[in-house]
Amino acid sequence: EFYPMADANGVCVKNAADELIKRGCKVTVICEGKGKNERAGKIDVTHIKATMYKRLNAYTERKNNIFTRFMRKAFLCIRRVVLGLISPFTFPNVSPMRSFSEYRVLEKLYKQEPFDCVIGTFRPYENIEAVNKFKLKHPEVKSEIIYLDILDEKNPFGMLFDKYFRAMVEKSKKRTLDINDLILIPKSAEEKYSGAEYKFAGAKIRFFDFPLFTAKTKKTGERKTGDTLNIVYAGSADGFNRNAEYFLEIAQKLRERGESIMVSFYGSFSDRKIMQKYKDTDFVRFCGKIPPNEVEKVLLDADFLLNLSNRVTYT
Repeated sequence: EFYPMADANGVCVKNAADELIKRGCKVTVICEGKGKNERAGKIDVTHIKATMYKRLNAYTERKNNIFTRFMRKAFLCIRRVVLGLISPFTFPNVSPMRSFSEYRVLEKLYKQEPFDCVIGTFRPYENIEAVNKFKLKHPEVKSEIIYLDILDEKNPFGMLFDKYFRAMVEKSKKRTLDINDLILIPKSAEEKYSGAEYKFAGAKIRFFDFPLFTAKTKKTGERKTGDTLNIVYAGSADGFNRNAEYFLEIAQKLRERGESIMVSFYGSFSDRKIMQKYKDTDFVRFCGKIPPNEVEKVLLDADFLLNLSNRVTYT
């Protein structure tokens, strides 16, 4: 999802696109959307429809009646069966029709106006597969893959099929490395991807920090005694993958010692237990979702930014 209501990956893509534009490139972003093609600043934006499952979810949330809830559960069961049947053969590309739709858009854009470079971002994986397919047909176009997540972190098949999962992931990664000209991997995985196993890729692999933040200047004054310390978290918190409980316990103890603290959560906060516990306190605010341009101001006005690490990558 891209602007005006981007998810985290959408923000990273926007920042990378803005930097490319500063360097004199013309950039088109293919993303999920339901409207006509548009522009975000100097970026051309081309939309692909959301998946049927996502559209159905949005529809049931709007209607929110017994029939639509039943329809959603029935569709979810059918979807799980279908994915269960095809995933062992296509994993990690669990949405082959979606990746084919993206590939067709790439072909259409290239026919309209040939481009010099195509960049695929994970997540989702369909982007990578679409770029792989396009590169095989057009080897003259430079191709790059940016991993905004680590492909082999989560095994959907269970421990019984862990070896099969690992084998499918490795096969996919090596195929992508063979096909493309440049692969960007998060620095957190540098140790693994610097090993002998990936020497065949040579200089194709580079390591990077997530382009989630851009350089800003902010005039800061010293905090006066008694001023409220403004701590901001922007992102999702579900209580399982990202859990705010430990930090809020620390904040509460600091409050008891006389520290003036305000902790504000922006984004989807679905941990109902913690929300119920802290919603009526005077030092925690649950602010919900706001557009990315408003988030930027909120972050710049904060004294500290809070990061809740993913449970699966906490080390």
